[in-house]
Amino acid sequence: MDPIIAGGARFLLPMEVETRLRAGEELGPVMNDFAKIENVSKHDGAVGIFTNGLINRVDMFTHLTKLLVGQYTYKKMQLKD
Repeated sequence: MDPIIAGGARFLLPMEVETRLRAGEELGPVMNDFAKIENVSKHDGAVGIFTNGLINRVDMFTHLTKLLVGQYTYKKMQLKD
């Protein structure tokens, strides 16, 4: 079966977030500091912060999962033909 790929949202991060990530820090704690909110990763995530709550991390990963499952089931059906 051919490879199945999908990508999530992409957006520019503020320089202060980017700098800390490039230095090896994890996104969750960096976003907690940046947003001044605890457990950002357990709630809307970075995408929620940077889209002003219009998209949250669950929505983003649900969409990504549907892209992958949809491709998989389509290709699987094609193999049966």
